[in-house]
Formats: sequence, C-alpha cells, structure tokens
Amino acid sequence: PNAIDSQGYVKSQRDFSENLAILMKEKNSLSEQGQAALERLLKKLKMLYNVA
Repeated sequence: PNAIDSQGYVKSQRDFSENLAILMKEKNSLSEQGQAALERLLKKLKMLYNVA
C-alpha cells in the first residue's frame, strides 16, 4: 500500500497521475480564479515530475 498524507494524497512520484485525478475532481468546486491558479500549478508540477 502507498503512503498517504493527511489530505489523502498518495506520497509517491509514480502515483502523480492518481493525485492529478483527485485534483481535477476538486477543481470543479473552485472559483474561476482558483481554477486558473491550479492550472498554472499543474503545469509546473508536470514539468517537475517530467510527465506529459
């Protein structure tokens, strides 16, 4: 089993896509400004983790 942090996110680089799926579900409840901020953050994370 994967280590899970206090917010329920999987703590492992290979589970990046799982965390991404969780974020995308939560994204819908954010304001427009929050969604734009999340998009910028996701772009940076994808570069960091080197995923498409």
